[in-house]
Amino acid sequence: MAHRWNTRWDASLPTGGPTPGAPDSTANAAQIESLRPRPAISVSPTNHNFGTVLVNYDSTPLTMIVQNTGCLDLVVGQVALGGTHPNQFRLKNDQVSNSTIPPDGSATLQVVFHPTSVGAKSAVLTIPSNDPGYPTVTVTISGIGKAPPLSASVGGPYAGVVNVPVTLTGSASGGVPPCTFAWALNNDGLFDDAFGEIVEWTWTLPGTYVIHLKVTDSQGWEATDTTQVQIYAGRGDVNGDGVVNLVDVRLAYLAALGLIQLTPEEFAWADMNGDGKVDM
Repeated sequence: MAHRWNTRWDASLPTGGPTPGAPDSTANAAQIESLRPRPAISVSPTNHNFGTVLVNYDSTPLTMIVQNTGCLDLVVGQVALGGTHPNQFRLKNDQVSNSTIPPDGSATLQVVFHPTSVGAKSAVLTIPSNDPGYPTVTVTISGIGKAPPLSASVGGPYAGVVNVPVTLTGSASGGVPPCTFAWALNNDGLFDDAFGEIVEWTWTLPGTYVIHLKVTDSQGWEATDTTQVQIYAGRGDVNGDGVVNLVDVRLAYLAALGLIQLTPEEFAWADMNGDGKVDM
């Protein structure tokens, strides 16, 4: 039966030449063994840097090729991720693990970098096989996790009534959680009036108010957003000065008698029982 002889020279074998007339010498035995048919593994690439990838996003997959350049079937074991940050990388479409690759054949697998935190990451891909010269091939992979841009949303615009709490709802996207939320609500420019994603605030006078939200992520990055809150006078506050007193009673009384005309907004606040009429 014809054989295909292995032509790959294993640099790990003794470099001394054969000794004529000494068939049992170490050099002769090693050289004879190196010429026997055997599998031979070739992996490409042997290292790869994925560059910078946003946290919690997938990189472009890296396709790795495992070839059998020997003369017998290459039996590959389970491909594994190890090293410093193995959980930052993923294997996909793995046709290499536990496969048998014939001579001149090949198989592929894909590696994806999926950073879950900011900073440099690295791992080692281990590929075991029955290649006697290289029973284990390692591939070094690396990349850098980068935080997505942080943005804040203050919600709104909002509307409310004097002396009635208004619920404000903020949110954030991007950045590296967890995030903190600080509100500037009293027009002094300081983010010290309320804290949290959802807060309540009460205004004592009608008017239009500008409010601000600042979001800070776990890495110290900040983002802000702004909106308006329209505060209306409460029912009974006919003149909209933020208090209900005898002036409002007099205005409602005169309107009920038909002696004065109220604006639609004044009429709404003078209609104490909501029946569409101003009466006493």
